[in-house]
Amino acid sequence: MNNSDDPSCTDALRMDRRSFMYGMYGVAGAIVLLGVAPPLLVRAEEIPAPAVYVGPSLPTNPRLTGTLNSVEKKLMWTLFGYIGTRWKNGTGVAMGESQFNGMLDMKTTEYPSYLTEYRNALSWLSILTKELGNAEAALKYMFDNAQAQKPLTRQFVLDEMVSMQVASGGFRVAGYMNFPGFMGGPFNNQTKIPYRVWKGSEAAS
Repeated sequence: MNNSDDPSCTDALRMDRRSFMYGMYGVAGAIVLLGVAPPLLVRAEEIPAPAVYVGPSLPTNPRLTGTLNSVEKKLMWTLFGYIGTRWKNGTGVAMGESQFNGMLDMKTTEYPSYLTEYRNALSWLSILTKELGNAEAALKYMFDNAQAQKPLTRQFVLDEMVSMQVASGGFRVAGYMNFPGFMGGPFNNQTKIPYRVWKGSEAAS
């Protein structure tokens, strides 16, 4: 027999609900008498917003254009290469040093120019290398502490270098690879996914 057809069961449930409502009324009455506002009545504007860092939309001195010298470019290439070393995803990166240098020239000779941000990052790298004894320790410190100590370096140099590294092939270590015509495909249709599983020496078609 279904308990829902039992009148005594229905009455018991009705009593439980009634007791629950009476209990809620009692709590509400106590809150009013004590002069304590329930949390749900606090206005949204009175709730403090979490502290979130929102960086500027432009790098420092965006109109100062120019090119990095050969030594500076070599150091930037070292910084770029460290990303693959640290996260062990450098083997799939297709960008070579000459292509990387061309990207640097593009970023420093046009508005908004990253020339000042790049040189500020390299200056910090030089200081850290002297303090910590080697470039690898300095680079590790930069990536671990830039958000707190040098937020502009983190935003305009490190984060953008990471994005570039992943986009130029670093993603392949995750087990998939892009191929022409499917980059903009849907991700929720398993029959037409925009990637395919990497199969060793298989080349992209």
